Amino acid sequence: MGKQSLIKLTASRHTNSAGGDQLTAMALSRIKPNPWNTKSRSRYCGREFEELVASIEKKGLIQPVVVRPVEETGGVDHEIVCGERRFKACLAIAGKNGGPAKNTILSLVRRLTDDEAFDLTIIENLQRQDLNPLEEAQSFKQFLQKRGDDAAADLADRIGVSESYIRRRVAVLDLPQPALKAWQRGQMTYGHLEQLRRLKDKKQIARFVAQIVHRASGGKSWEGAMTVRELKHDIDMESPSLKTTIFDQKKAGCRQCYSNSSVQKKLFASDEDEDLKCLNPKCYKQQVNNHLLAHWEEEFKPQYGTNGFVFESAISWNDYEAINGKIRAACKKCPHLVTVVEMDGSVQSYRKRVCNGDKACFKGVYRAKSSASDDADPQSTAQAKAETRAANHGTEFRELFYAEALPKKFMDLVSGHLAVLQATVIAFSVIHWEVSNWIRERLGMNEIEDHWNTDKFLEKVFALNDEQADKLLHELAIDIVMKHASPVIRRALADRIGIDLAAEWAITEAYLKKKTIAEMLAMGKELEIFEDDQVMTYTVAAHGHTNFHQLKKAELMKVFLQSGIDLTGKVPAEILT
Repeated sequence: MGKQSLIKLTASRHTNSAGGDQLTAMALSRIKPNPWNTKSRSRYCGREFEELVASIEKKGLIQPVVVRPVEETGGVDHEIVCGERRFKACLAIAGKNGGPAKNTILSLVRRLTDDEAFDLTIIENLQRQDLNPLEEAQSFKQFLQKRGDDAAADLADRIGVSESYIRRRVAVLDLPQPALKAWQRGQMTYGHLEQLRRLKDKKQIARFVAQIVHRASGGKSWEGAMTVRELKHDIDMESPSLKTTIFDQKKAGCRQCYSNSSVQKKLFASDEDEDLKCLNPKCYKQQVNNHLLAHWEEEFKPQYGTNGFVFESAISWNDYEAINGKIRAACKKCPHLVTVVEMDGSVQSYRKRVCNGDKACFKGVYRAKSSASDDADPQSTAQAKAETRAANHGTEFRELFYAEALPKKFMDLVSGHLAVLQATVIAFSVIHWEVSNWIRERLGMNEIEDHWNTDKFLEKVFALNDEQADKLLHELAIDIVMKHASPVIRRALADRIGIDLAAEWAITEAYLKKKTIAEMLAMGKELEIFEDDQVMTYTVAAHGHTNFHQLKKAELMKVFLQSGIDLTGKVPAEILT
């Protein structure tokens, strides 16, 4: 075969009597790549590819490539079906040893139709150990495009994954390229992509992708990489609730809408019990806008006394002046007398009536804020000014007193005192709007008109007894830790309160579904699961043997989950690191 041959083979041709396949040493120049193989350039360069080239140079090609005869064109009469990476490595070696025409490669020649070759190429490609997640998803899509959407079940059975697994990974390929490239680079996980799939606005997706990549690259190093839980939380915070809406959801088509989180939950097979969200804020806002326009005169104007509304997101605090007390006659028909509404149509008490017109006009009309009427005489106006001045002084010096007295008195209270617990609830409520919402909902303040009623809020807090206040703070603390803390902080807290990860964690069905057959086999060996008598007995009874490598993914999962072995404390290294 010559010194320059790339294979170690004593015979140049062998016929497989079972299937008519031929094993032969074929000149590299006679073979061409096929159009279905992955085009990822990273597969044919870099450290791993160089190691493959070095291994073939040193040991020869141990596993043959699979080729099929094709119509001859310029001396090329065969096409790669399986093993293109090995073929490219041999071409690299041939370049230093006389070229493709003078070097051969061990080839299994198999006569295949286009459809048969396509199937074999894709299946072989999907079983590669170095296949990255993006290439896997692209292969799924390629297969379904050629075979039809109904072929997902057949493909799932052939490679040992669920049909849902295939469809969900094909679905993420609709995301913008920056997201897919970040996934390929390892800067985000599939879980991140599923969360991004919930969104419809491309600008919103791009903004989240930039945040994830920034943190994955070391930006905001004190926070670490953005977790899927954090991303979900941030998306939820930008997604209005569908639990209650001022508009008719049935008429708006929300119940079957793709942007309804309950629909998303079904599509992505999520088991999480969560508040229903609208993932298309633009559409949601339009529905609220339409409802307010249609019902303002008969429903909202009598309630607020204004001539229209403006969304909070469309106006800054410096663009309007709040109107306290009586509305002046000059303003009652002015289009600038409006109510500032939140995206969901709710209104904060201090923004029920505002003027978003000319500020000079506002100051002229409301120069005597406390006057009893528009026709007040000079004497009453002067009295009103004096009362306003006195009220300002009262607030100023009352606050000065509290600044000294409250901390002192508070620190004298014993730990666990009901007043301490109630004050802590109030403190949390004013430090962040999201926490404030959480507390108000737990207190039963779900109605829009009551949500920002301070008097009612304080009444609810002061009605809490010791047990209720303590329970609420426990729930609040862990909710904040679970939603906002980094994985490092959560783990430290778990250790601090006595959770033993190595002893208490257990392999679950959800965890196994994420794993490939190769990963499950390695895990079973690493944790000595396959050596357990219960596992051996179950496998023999179910399959007649204990060759775990012959089992399909679903069968392997049953070995873990149905053999009776206690999986608690069987913890893979990746969980503990």
